[in-house]
Amino acid sequence: MLEALPRTELFVGFSSTVTQQNKVQGIFYGYTDSNTKGSSAFGAGVHEWLGVGLGASKKGNVFIEAQATPWVQASVSVGFDGVGVSGGIISGNTSKDFEAKAGLGLIVSVAIPFLAPSMTQSVPAYR
Repeated sequence: MLEALPRTELFVGFSSTVTQQNKVQGIFYGYTDSNTKGSSAFGAGVHEWLGVGLGASKKGNVFIEAQATPWVQASVSVGFDGVGVSGGIISGNTSKDFEAKAGLGLIVSVAIPFLAPSMTQSVPAYR
């Protein structure tokens, strides 16, 4: 079920998370994260190298995550609360991530000045 968006997420948002996994990840894996994002994902990786995953959250976002080495990971998300990019450092079974997100309010306020001139040019002028 989707949640209502807080007013602050309509423009710009930043978050940081620390996650600790309790199992060794196999070639194929799946997880459910019961924190505030409430996400579920599945993916594949080779001994923590060259991993890729796909998931969704209860806020209506879909995301793609990638892990190139056992020490660094990144993800991109798109959804009802905007577009986000995150990166993280992995140490043992703990990852520390930072996310920056542009909310729909910011995206719309940036897009309107570019869309407005094209809308007015398509209307014929009458004298």
